[in-house]
Amino acid sequence: MGPIAGHRINAQIKVAILTVIETSQNGGVSARRSCSLLMIAYRRVVRWQGCRRAGLGLVDGPPGPKEALHRLLPEEDACITRLACSPEHADLSHRILAVTAWEQSLCFVSFSTVYRVLKAHGLMTARGHRGAPNGRALAPVRTTLTGANQRWCWDISYLSTGEKGIHLFLYLVLDEYSRKALAWRISWVQTSAEAGQLLETALAQENVLDLPEDRRPEVINDRGRQMKAKPIQRLFEDHAMPRLFARPRTPDDNPFIESAFSTAKRAPEYPGRFRDTARPPLTSRNTSTGTTIVTTTPASTMSLPPKPTRACAMPSFAAGRSNNRLSANGAGPRTKKSVHHSSKTTGHQPSFL
Repeated sequence: MGPIAGHRINAQIKVAILTVIETSQNGGVSARRSCSLLMIAYRRVVRWQGCRRAGLGLVDGPPGPKEALHRLLPEEDACITRLACSPEHADLSHRILAVTAWEQSLCFVSFSTVYRVLKAHGLMTARGHRGAPNGRALAPVRTTLTGANQRWCWDISYLSTGEKGIHLFLYLVLDEYSRKALAWRISWVQTSAEAGQLLETALAQENVLDLPEDRRPEVINDRGRQMKAKPIQRLFEDHAMPRLFARPRTPDDNPFIESAFSTAKRAPEYPGRFRDTARPPLTSRNTSTGTTIVTTTPASTMSLPPKPTRACAMPSFAAGRSNNRLSANGAGPRTKKSVHHSSKTTGHQPSFL
């Protein structure tokens, strides 16, 4: 069978080996000779005998030291838990929580450490007062629309960049009746603050606050942490705008915004990858006149978001920032508005492509 070395032995086999050696000693064979015949280290057998005489048993303990010298301190564990449960950080992921702790000099721990602490305390699900979903969510009740600004939908989508694993985020608010892109912005971060600026822009452009409260549009969105954040909730409550939530993993509950993202990313003009937060062109179609308009971002739509302060959020591209986007054929950025008229009729129902 070969020498007994390099692997662990359970307690029953240890007892059998010690019994054989003791029996051999009673017959006049030394313990060293027995260990040589059994091909096991003599010092190992002596250690087992000492453990049995001390009453410690022969069961192997866990490898390594009993206490790791670099283990997480109780103060650091409490700091992470307190930071995660605070109202202003209740919507942040474990990665952003780790960076926030670095920036505030609270503790310096890795992403995985924050994840393990949150998981141990049951904080990897919803950390707000509502708790985790129970799996019995109901489909949103949609009323029949008769005009624009009766129901809005909004969502966030990923935009690929020149670096693997680094994405831009496209924020879009859509009117369900007219399919009009009310407001949109692109940012490096996916936060409720960016979403709040997007919604405030849509409210200002459509003059929604001038309408009576009973005529203001309802809003439907997903259940992401940006959508359910407390600042977004207070924004809609202050403006008396009811909200509808799509069920988890059910894109059919919010189909218009999902269709808008899909159509935009499948358009021939879609560049595929982006260099920075300079905005790519959006395409809007007049369904009645057949007019297609491809424009760059108007100055009044939304100012560029500020650069994030988090060191891990902003990638460094070797390419220059003179171009707004990358295209498959190497074409430069679009800087002009192009209008193609296919027919001439009156009235229009704008839709976002």
